[in-house]
Amino acid sequence: MTIFRFPCLPSTFLQSRVPVFPCLFPLLFGVLAIPLLPGLPLAAQEDSLGRLFQGLGAPLAYREGVARGEADARAGLAALPGRWNGTVSSALAADFAAGYKEGYARESGGAAESDRRFYEQGLRQGERDGRAGTEKDPSRYHNAIPREKRADFTRGYVEAYDREAGESSLKHYRNGLDQGARDVRNGVSKDPSRYHAGIPREKRADFTRGYVEAYDRESAGSAGRHYQTGLIQGARDLRKGLSRNPSRHQAAVPRERWAEFAKGYDEAYTLHSRTLPPAPQTPGTYENLGAKYAVIDQKAGFSMAETQYMGEVPLYFRPAFRAGYRSAWRPQPR
Repeated sequence: MTIFRFPCLPSTFLQSRVPVFPCLFPLLFGVLAIPLLPGLPLAAQEDSLGRLFQGLGAPLAYREGVARGEADARAGLAALPGRWNGTVSSALAADFAAGYKEGYARESGGAAESDRRFYEQGLRQGERDGRAGTEKDPSRYHNAIPREKRADFTRGYVEAYDREAGESSLKHYRNGLDQGARDVRNGVSKDPSRYHAGIPREKRADFTRGYVEAYDRESAGSAGRHYQTGLIQGARDLRKGLSRNPSRHQAAVPRERWAEFAKGYDEAYTLHSRTLPPAPQTPGTYENLGAKYAVIDQKAGFSMAETQYMGEVPLYFRPAFRAGYRSAWRPQPR
């Protein structure tokens, strides 16, 4: 038979010797019954049991700490359990602090996930607005967003809008380049505004910039090409015995480039009419003829190839023609 003393019970009862059988502990004390550890001194066993009874209030302080920590995290406050010292006794401060840390960490993780969700929502909306050319204004969507999450939404919105707007501007600028070059090649007048109806208002400046740049560049190159075409056609018409009439080729020349073509045509027709036929038939006249053809070919942008004219030159005068042609040819700057 074993004698037990319970420090948590009234002293008159504790100091009495009560015969207790170990097998009756669960029935008498329920979940509070603690079996004795073999070999552990009786005083240590009583102290352990006493701490169990004295710690029954700890879970309440711990739960309160969890609730306070969650509330501070949701409010965006720093993790500082000491701000609640006035509501917790010093004996339970450690339990409260442990619960506070757990609650704050738990809610902070949820807050971070929420912040990320609104940031990503801002990314999607900013990308849509930037692509559509809508005015950059994240505040128009703030009414549907919690006040404390609007900064996260705005951050994502601005980031995506700027990125998408930059890509969209480049796209419309390139479209302007393509359209400007096409209009020059097709002989269409210079007017980017005719295409503005299908372009977002915010992107029309980008399109116009590309259009004007390409149109002007293509016009300069096109003017040179059509002038050379006129030179070739004028010389060809004269050799065929046709009258001077550049208008017979008007259908094949863009209206915007007609002046350059006609200028080249008239110059070539005039030069060739002055050289054909050479008279009198001497080596000197054919040498001069070769020099004039060299000038015409260089103006037309041809490479040096006097052999293409040998069919028009009698066999005896061909060396003179070749010499005049080559002597008049001037090397072009690289």
